[in-house]
Amino acid sequence: MAAIGVHPYAVQHIHALMPEYQQGMLGGADNNIEKLSGVRPMSVAEFARAHAHILNGEA
Repeated sequence: MAAIGVHPYAVQHIHALMPEYQQGMLGGADNNIEKLSGVRPMSVAEFARAHAHILNGEA
């Protein structure tokens, strides 16, 4: 099942990771994104707020 144009493999992968994310197992961080892109990475909460209109099916 594809969600918002996302490949089914990606949906399955994210679904499988959610329990680990919720348990804090994926909480490690480094500064590689900022070093490579020059932009501070977003938390999941920041990403969800910034893209809420898309995640809620609004254009």
